[in-house]
Amino acid sequence: MLAFVIYDSTAQYPGDVYLSHKTNGAWGTPEVLPAPINTPCIEDNTALSADGTHLYFDSNRLDATGSSCNTSTGATARTIYESTLGPQGWSDPTPVPGAPNEGTFHWQAYSLEPQSFFWAGSDSACGSSVVCLYSAPLLADGGYAPATVFAQPVAEAAAQVGDAYIVGEVSFTCDGHYMYFAYAEKTATGANLNIGVAEKQ
Repeated sequence: MLAFVIYDSTAQYPGDVYLSHKTNGAWGTPEVLPAPINTPCIEDNTALSADGTHLYFDSNRLDATGSSCNTSTGATARTIYESTLGPQGWSDPTPVPGAPNEGTFHWQAYSLEPQSFFWAGSDSACGSSVVCLYSAPLLADGGYAPATVFAQPVAEAAAQVGDAYIVGEVSFTCDGHYMYFAYAEKTATGANLNIGVAEKQ
């Protein structure tokens, strides 16, 4: 199963979540998920757990049902939501509790297993960096513990040629052994956008 976002440039808040199932090596026709997973607000940065039963995305909706939207679509207007797959289909999304929805902003969440949550964002621990990558373990009460910064790039104003000063778009292989991410690298004439990989030791 593959979760992804299709954008409609004519909509006020483009971005809806779709799923596609793989059968005999071929991906099926994308199916748009129903409300309140998709709403008139923006839905973005989808991720599925390894077993396909937890769907994560961020949205600029002001409430869980998307009855109203934040006028901004930027990172500071996003909340990370989770929907779970059960016998009756996908549950109504709810905000991920605890650290993943704290800080100045938070988006681009990813979790192979609910016990460990990863996302991109910014808070006081990120300092003057534009964005950091965070992780948090699941607590017994169903929320997440305080965040730990595990990737902090150089602040953009202090970046030298060759430095990474923006990171994001984190994802993991299904066995959790490799992490992939995007980063902006300072060059003599501007910046290059690259894909990085880190191996679990």
